[in-house]
Amino acid sequence: MSVNANSHVPFVRGVARVAATTLLLTASILQGQVSSISVTPPPGEYTRAQSVTATSEPAGASLHYTSNGTAPSSSSPRVFGALPINRSLTLLLQAFANGQTASDVFAFDFVITGQVAAGGTHTLALRADGTVWSVGLNDRGQLEHIK
Repeated sequence: MSVNANSHVPFVRGVARVAATTLLLTASILQGQVSSISVTPPPGEYTRAQSVTATSEPAGASLHYTSNGTAPSSSSPRVFGALPINRSLTLLLQAFANGQTASDVFAFDFVITGQVAAGGTHTLALRADGTVWSVGLNDRGQLEHIK
């Protein structure tokens, strides 16, 4: 599809939600507006915390984010480098550029689950922050508790 200054592009303003398999989400292009925001790694389910980077198209926009469910604004925290995602959350991103209309809000869902493994008398849990917890019967030192 070719778009120029005289094109009419149907557009609904709102939140664009990204599926777990989506690497790049592109919204309808409006003249003078950032049209897409992408994140790496893609949104989805992970057993450990993730370091997420975000970029806009066209490049050069100032990206701002929230993770509390409210829409970002130009006064929200700005993305500089990687964002640590160490718990399940919806990352909301919005792009701002001088002389351009702010982008739509883009929502990226990250689920941090941790992981569990069990033996006959003990259980090990990998937490989302990378630490390992153990519980269970320790009559033969299965849990390797060191004082």
